[in-house]
Amino acid sequence: MTRFEFVFVFLCIFAICNGQICSGHGAGPVVCCSGYVWVDSSKSCEPCAVGFFGPKCALSCGYPSYGEDCQSTCHCSKELCHHVLGCFNNQHEVTISRLCSGPSGLDCCTGYFWNSSLITCEPCNIGYHGPNCKEQCIYPSYGKDCQLKCNCLKESCSHVYGCHKSKVCDTGFTGPNCTAPCVYPSYGKDCHLKCSCSNNICHHVYGCVKNSEGHTNTTTLEEVTALEEEGKKDSYMVLSIICLASVSGVLLILYIMSHAIPVTKIKSACSPIAI
Repeated sequence: MTRFEFVFVFLCIFAICNGQICSGHGAGPVVCCSGYVWVDSSKSCEPCAVGFFGPKCALSCGYPSYGEDCQSTCHCSKELCHHVLGCFNNQHEVTISRLCSGPSGLDCCTGYFWNSSLITCEPCNIGYHGPNCKEQCIYPSYGKDCQLKCNCLKESCSHVYGCHKSKVCDTGFTGPNCTAPCVYPSYGKDCHLKCSCSNNICHHVYGCVKNSEGHTNTTTLEEVTALEEEGKKDSYMVLSIICLASVSGVLLILYIMSHAIPVTKIKSACSPIAI
């Protein structure tokens, strides 16, 4: 094997082992090769989801192509061909799936985005709208479907929460008084994280709840809620014990002081007088 062949093979192996990182590994932003996208959770470049391709996997398969690596072909009209699922039987199935005709065939209607984990079109997250939910609400609009209005300056208006508040909410809660749980699929601190599971197993604090085997479990969500309530009771109990200990300490100090003064006076009165 020549030196050139050795270097070529080494680079190929290096690219495969590094998750198809084309540049930026170790210096500067990571740039994944075409057909791959950077995933923060795994800290690596991973292949495009089914039905997508290109740089950052931003492009959907064009009609009549669909499926993994766009290698399958629709044998139906463009109006019934979805870039992930392929052909639908009729327009009714298309309508109830929240799909609309687009440049590349069927795509999620305006106000919905494609959830590759659930393989369905989902309503836009709070604060977003438009095709594939890529557009933020424009000031002074904010909130779900951008139907609410900020009554503050643009600099203080969040497209998600509205006018900024000084109070910092606990994880999993939002709203002016921090009493509203994050709305599905949002969860976590400031409701910035997104669940990739169904509504009934998405917790507003912890996200997708799973059992020890790694599978989603609907009963676990109830257990999590029960643990939260138990934690609150434990906190109240600890606080009560601290308060009782503090009161007992104060009473003990007052008791000692009230009995120490008379004894001191008696000893002083009985002291021998020097002649």
